[in-house]
Amino acid sequence: MIRDDVFKVLVERGVVKDNKFFFRTSMLVNCPYRWLHQTEISEAMVRGSRAHELWQQKLRTDGWLTEYEVSLPLTSDVFVVGHLDAYHPKKHIILEAKTSKTVYWMHTRQLEIYRWLLWRLTGKIPEAFLVYLDENGNEKHRVKPFLANMAWVEAYVLGRVKTIAKHLLEHGDMPRIPDKIYCPYCEFRNQCKEARLR
Repeated sequence: MIRDDVFKVLVERGVVKDNKFFFRTSMLVNCPYRWLHQTEISEAMVRGSRAHELWQQKLRTDGWLTEYEVSLPLTSDVFVVGHLDAYHPKKHIILEAKTSKTVYWMHTRQLEIYRWLLWRLTGKIPEAFLVYLDENGNEKHRVKPFLANMAWVEAYVLGRVKTIAKHLLEHGDMPRIPDKIYCPYCEFRNQCKEARLR
């Protein structure tokens, strides 16, 4: 049974709506516990959001759809949702923008899930690039990462959805899944035994 306080946040964040679950890509690639309970907004997050907005303004003039949301039903009441930074429907290309100086594994995994979602919805595998931005929304460089095949991505997504759903129902809260990149910066690191094991 999901705890009332957790359920309230899931509803506020759009994960639960009309007795349906919408598993967001960001909660599938990050620690689900941190994703749900994080309250701190860093200065870097604010700068990154502003850079995204400036970059997306430029793209919209060239036929790109920005903040494009796609939703794939796994069952009648369970969906996987992707929120793409930019998608060009005629060219069938996804762009995912980042303001970090490093390509992290979760950036690539996020892009893989977006490709999988569009492949499942359209029958075609889109091209996909990570775009690294400066603070003014200018592209510093594009990376076409090595991306896993669709069968592997599908198994990953279904496995994460099952893990999160099972933990929610059995323990009432999101599972804590450690990550060596985020754990040191997480506001819950002192109360999380998984983070201390890293």
